[in-house]
Amino acid sequence: MSFLPDPAALSRWPVRPPSEVEWEELLVHLEIYPRVLRIALDEAPEGTDRALPLLERLAAREAWLSGALEVLRQGGRVVPEAPPPAPGAPDAPALVWRIDSLRARSFARVQRRGLEVWDWEAARADGEGHVAAYPLLKQVAQDDGEALAAVRTVLRGEG
Repeated sequence: MSFLPDPAALSRWPVRPPSEVEWEELLVHLEIYPRVLRIALDEAPEGTDRALPLLERLAAREAWLSGALEVLRQGGRVVPEAPPPAPGAPDAPALVWRIDSLRARSFARVQRRGLEVWDWEAARADGEGHVAAYPLLKQVAQDDGEALAAVRTVLRGEG
């Protein structure tokens, strides 16, 4: 399962943010997403078991993002797949905790580096060009909204 957005998706975003204001707005979004996800799960009327497959995919995406950001920082090749999941059968709270902790790590990695992150770039392992930090994080932020909508749909029993 690939988590690396296709080049067309990433090309919608500039390589660098237009200003520090847009960068800070993006960082806020990246930081609050796990909290909004947790609230959606806490408000689920009939439990969260039906959302487990989706939460597992979201946790895998966060693991992938954490690794991809490290590759961007150091240079190298960004691979499209996430590392294998931890063994065991996690429940929803454990998956949300994993998503939260991985996102916190990713957020801290980019937030503490300041504007240096704007220059992070690495080659795509599939040979389709390069990936820069800002367009990747903008795409992740867009995907966060879609993921949250999907979780809410599943929790309502509509998906």
